[in-house]
Amino acid sequence: MAQSESSIRAELGIPQSAERVVILSQSSHMDWDWLETFPVLYDDSSAPYFNGSNAPAQDILSQAAQLLAPSPPPGSATPSYYYSLAEVGFLERFFNLGPSGDVSTLVAAAKSGLFHLVGGGITSPDSLLSHGECFIRNSLVAQSWFQKNLPGATVTNFWIPDDFGHDAQLPATLEAMGLKGAAFERIPGSPYQQTGSAPTNGDPSAACQLQSAGIDFTWQANDGSEILGHYLIGGYGQGTDISSGSDIQSYLDLNEPSSPTPYVFVPVGTDFSPPTQGLQGVVNAWNNGTTKPNYGSTGVYAAVATFDHYVALVQAHASNLVKRLFAGIPVWLGNYGSRPALKRWQYKSTRALVGAEIFGSINDLFDKTPPDWQPDVFNAWWLNVASTHHDYVVGTAADFDPQNYSGYMDVYGVEQLTRLLLAENKGELAREAAMMRICETIKPVFNQVVAQNSETPVAVFNQLGFERAGLVEVPMGADHGALSVRNALGATGLIQPTHDGSMLFRAKAPAFGYATSYLNGEGGYTWPSTASSLSITTKDGGKTWVLANKYVKATVAASANWGITELIDLTSGENLLYPGKVGNDLIFYSDTGSIYRYGNEFTGAGTTMTIDATACLTAAGAMVVEDGPLRVTLDTRVSAKVGGRSYSYKRTYTLHEDEALLRMGFSGTCPSYSDPAAPYNDHGYSVMTRFPLPVVIDHFAYGTPNHWDQTPWVQYWDGPQFLATHNFAIPLDTSGAALLAVYQDTMPSWGVDGNGALIGNLLRNNPTSPNNLGAQAADRGLHHQSYAIRMPSGLDAPETGAPLMEALSFHTPLTGRFVSNLSDETLPDSYSLATIDPVSGKAPPALLTVAKPSWAQGAPGLILRLYQPTNAPLPLSVTVGGTASNVTGLTALENPLTAAQVAALKIKSISKSQFSLDTNRAITTIGLDLAQ
Repeated sequence: MAQSESSIRAELGIPQSAERVVILSQSSHMDWDWLETFPVLYDDSSAPYFNGSNAPAQDILSQAAQLLAPSPPPGSATPSYYYSLAEVGFLERFFNLGPSGDVSTLVAAAKSGLFHLVGGGITSPDSLLSHGECFIRNSLVAQSWFQKNLPGATVTNFWIPDDFGHDAQLPATLEAMGLKGAAFERIPGSPYQQTGSAPTNGDPSAACQLQSAGIDFTWQANDGSEILGHYLIGGYGQGTDISSGSDIQSYLDLNEPSSPTPYVFVPVGTDFSPPTQGLQGVVNAWNNGTTKPNYGSTGVYAAVATFDHYVALVQAHASNLVKRLFAGIPVWLGNYGSRPALKRWQYKSTRALVGAEIFGSINDLFDKTPPDWQPDVFNAWWLNVASTHHDYVVGTAADFDPQNYSGYMDVYGVEQLTRLLLAENKGELAREAAMMRICETIKPVFNQVVAQNSETPVAVFNQLGFERAGLVEVPMGADHGALSVRNALGATGLIQPTHDGSMLFRAKAPAFGYATSYLNGEGGYTWPSTASSLSITTKDGGKTWVLANKYVKATVAASANWGITELIDLTSGENLLYPGKVGNDLIFYSDTGSIYRYGNEFTGAGTTMTIDATACLTAAGAMVVEDGPLRVTLDTRVSAKVGGRSYSYKRTYTLHEDEALLRMGFSGTCPSYSDPAAPYNDHGYSVMTRFPLPVVIDHFAYGTPNHWDQTPWVQYWDGPQFLATHNFAIPLDTSGAALLAVYQDTMPSWGVDGNGALIGNLLRNNPTSPNNLGAQAADRGLHHQSYAIRMPSGLDAPETGAPLMEALSFHTPLTGRFVSNLSDETLPDSYSLATIDPVSGKAPPALLTVAKPSWAQGAPGLILRLYQPTNAPLPLSVTVGGTASNVTGLTALENPLTAAQVAALKIKSISKSQFSLDTNRAITTIGLDLAQ
């Protein structure tokens, strides 16, 4: 139960008569991998990073335990000591390796309320670039650990002071997680952001707006979700060096004028700083009047407390707070394009693990002796979620000193990629094992007209939470030749051999489940009466290729270095490209920014972000890789001369017979120029793909980690500007009409260049460090990107959910595996673990995103997560593949909802396998027990 303002004051020893109070909160800030690897940061005090003012995590936690151990007697004038920790990954290591006495002290302090978790994830996560589900799992993995090892510990607020910008829709995620408030620092205009923080139109920056209207505010998301937002106007380590009352006065001078309630917050503790000794003594002296200034002279009482205390106290004065939508971007945008492999493998591993949970849950329901897959998947999540750290997924932590390489570790290669590749491998193995187990237990339903031995069953798996149809690729195998296929789409002869010896056909599969297709090797089914509309042709001996279906016509030419010279929306007949311009063109920027920031973000700092006019492209070969009725693929190569070096790039163009989008792939290495006298002092480059459009882009509608937004950006500098987009980005004209849509695999960086063209950052290599800002390790790796252009005809708005569903289908295809039926168990030939029911015969604008075993103590056995993008209340019904009981609403961290939230959700049972609910927010989590 929430504490009242008076009870919190009593706990902290604050006189009820004190009209103003400054809260000094001792907390940690321990980056997972800043400059050094996690093990070094945990306990290697000899590392060059630790220079006397900071210390390894083990030393910090031991010192915190020693300060928490003595407890002042009841009624003592000495305030209690509180310590808040934001990074459970270090705490878990401390419980395993730290002094047992200190561990016991922390356990006891948690029970007494002196040791708090703020944020409470495995690490302090980035909210712009992290995969949305991975962001949630960062906290959920941590909670599953501390619920077992730190009784009494809970998390009620979020701590993201070092993130390089903030998702405008973050309140939708945090409210869904059951959290109340969030503290942050880095926003445009903050004095700690250096240059490039003032809007070019002269409007006040985001920081100036909060300074004027209140650094405490009710932060709203588009779906109506709300949290308390707190801007750390003095920096997240403002009070670290506190030693006297004059320090407290300086904190008040900065914070008090912008604090809209009787309470002022001052964080104590910066990067790997040990707990501040004497904090209680300074506060005592201030309150007792033995220092000048003091409580008596200022009327401001000082208290040692936590951010949790502060949020509760401020919320008691919620009427004083301004309600606002808030976009804490842009701050630093270069990190969107830096270290692309980190983004790619975080997304791939997250998708694999989500799929493993869905198909593993199906096995658990039907299999009498299911494999014990859950520990392996949980351990893979533990590996994965560290990548949400605000120096990890953004790619800023990799570093080395050329003169002392043994001192600094290349975190990018030594730790970060290694963990993600291992997490992805474990996820893929678990997902594959779950699918193969299902294939062993499916009971096929053969066609009674055609001989049974002429049909080969193939299970088509769909790990997405909505029914869909699309292409399925399965290994051919010597004994699995086929001429036609029978499935939910009917009998069809459209089966296509692929370039790598697999087989391609269209199929349909239900949400979170599978459907069985039957391949016929004797041609026993009727072929379709209409031919495929798909083609790939040339009229000039391979210098120009035209890929077309009934929706799209794309012309790719050697004269344009295998860029797109014409991209036609065949429904409207319009060319999506500016006449005479080239789409998917490769543009090389001379980018002398840092690994954090593009060169144009350093206003007046002598850095640049300009197109390298000396870069020279030459078209090499092009080859038709696939030419069939279902899919065509063109493989193109181009050589480049950039900065005096030669590079080779591959771009592929693919059309499916039934899609209104052109798929593209890219592979290559980012250029760099090294001075022979200083081989690690590379000159930075960024490589963009560019699509000049005939209409000016006014703003974007785009996916965020767990929702969508279309907040117009504020221009803080000239030249290219980017958004961290998830799944889809839709450029809009001044009237709000969609010009097209971009669907992406993992590349989270789309925007406009200085001439207004649509651009996406493919590669970035920026090891230089203007103003000593950022890491300096070069990125010369081979990277891969996948993206698609969707035609505007028939493109629905984000609130319908259609762009998200199409984007998810783009990067997470249906998967086919042969049915072996080796088990005595029997599964039906089609099954859905859970699905959202149609409304008036139509698919609703909602989808399921997660089906997993519960991790939280006391939660029902199966967890479902629903997403609905309408930004309005939406009643839904859900059908599950079994008998549902104990259906209840939960937070995304699988904890109970408040009574008011339960009442608003209105969960009602319709039948044994169906229930209804009212979704009032974008994200809803349901727990239930499911049986056959």
